[in-house]
Amino acid sequence: MLLVLTGRKVDGFFNNINAPFCGRKGAQSVLLPFSMVTVRRILCDYNPKWTTENLMMVHMLTGSVAKYLEELMEVDKTSADAMLQAAVVPSL
Repeated sequence: MLLVLTGRKVDGFFNNINAPFCGRKGAQSVLLPFSMVTVRRILCDYNPKWTTENLMMVHMLTGSVAKYLEELMEVDKTSADAMLQAAVVPSL
């Protein structure tokens, strides 16, 4: 059986002596956001004429999280204005 838990308080399930899963953790993967260098490369792939403003906007809106970057890039929201518009106006 594979159990996937996410969030800030997950350690409490495994590290607390009274927790039901104490001592039963088989593996742990910590997913971190991309570095700014990686985000810049991704932005450059989708928008060769990127600007610092575009880079800061994509980082601000996505937190450099892969899924959020993918969502913006795949719908061609690569300029600061387009990214902000996509974040503010919900898609139908």
